[in-house]
Order: sequence, then C-alpha cells, then structure tokens
Amino acid sequence: CSAGAGDPVVNFGAEGAASYLGMTPTAGNAQKTQYLYRSTNGGATWNDGNPTLAISPAFADDDKGHVVADTTSGSPNFGTIYVAATALPGPAGNGEVRLARSTDNGASFSTPVQVSDADIGFAANLATGADGAIYAIWSAELTTNRGTSVGVRVDRSDDGGVNFGTDSVITATGIALGGVRAEPNRGNGFPYIGTHPTDPNIVYAVW
Repeated sequence: CSAGAGDPVVNFGAEGAASYLGMTPTAGNAQKTQYLYRSTNGGATWNDGNPTLAISPAFADDDKGHVVADTTSGSPNFGTIYVAATALPGPAGNGEVRLARSTDNGASFSTPVQVSDADIGFAANLATGADGAIYAIWSAELTTNRGTSVGVRVDRSDDGGVNFGTDSVITATGIALGGVRAEPNRGNGFPYIGTHPTDPNIVYAVW
C-alpha cells in the first residue's frame, strides 16, 4: 500500500473482504490522513491505486486510526464499516476523536462526526455490539499538555455512528509508562474494547 504509511489496522467485513486502514503522511510528515484499502482475495492483492479517503478532509492531521466492521447477523447495521481517528490539534482539529462510516463496502465514507467531548482523545479503538451499537474507547490527554493521560473514556452510538452520547469515564487514572517514549503514555497501555458476541449488555475494556 502507500509508501510511508503507519499505524496499520486490518479487519474483515461481513462479506469476507479485508479492509486495511493506514495513516498516510504528507511530505515531511507535517500532516496525516487515513485511507482505506480493500482486498477481496484474502490479502493477496489490494486496491493500491484507488484507496478510499476514510476520514475527510485529506491531511487534517488525523492520527492513530482504527477500523472495524459490523459482522453480527441480525444487526441493524450489518455490513457497516466504521473508522475513527484523532484530529490532532492544529488548523483542522482540536484533538477530538472523529468517526466515519461506510455502508457500501468501503467505497465511500460519511462525513465524520465528533465522538469525544473534551480533552484530546488518542488511540481510539472500536468494537460493535450484538445489538448493532458501535463503541469507541480512547486515552484522554490534557489539551494543555499533550501526552499527559488523564484516564480512559468510552462512548457508544445506537444509530450506526450517526450520533454519540456523553463520554463515560472508565478510569480517571492516567496511563503512564514512563521511559517508553518522551510522551509518558506512548506504549502498550492504550485501551482496547471488546463486546460479548450475543449479550449486548456485556462490554469489556482493557488498558
């Protein structure tokens, strides 16, 4: 796929095709954006020459993306592909988590909606529920001191990613893995979310 891409994520959709979401930088890595590549033959070949811009606008400095597809039979959003990333503080973002959705197997994506309510939301991770809900979890960082984690937050949408509610605080204790990188929470401590395959009331979070 694209040269210089980073933060790769692969997910298989309801129809069996593979989606690869990758961060594509501008020259000099000044800004980043998220493109989706597709493979319908198990990853043997990809549509390298024609990826889909997953979160618009291009090069809004969208970082640390994630992709997941709703593969639950009977879900009202069966087949929908969701992508999320952080619009880093700058000309086109304030550090918020943004999410877009595709209902045409990744050929196009909706205008992204804001998920996180406050602070910087970084390293968003997505999961779909047995009832068709879409969940997003992330590490919250201070807007005044990027890289300083102030805990883990989560939000959900019950209408296929069109609207999200108020963020829920899972923990207000920051993720701190000192010495890994200059930013203390940049390590393996980013949060992940999972859901029960049949019980929509059970959701798991680890960090």
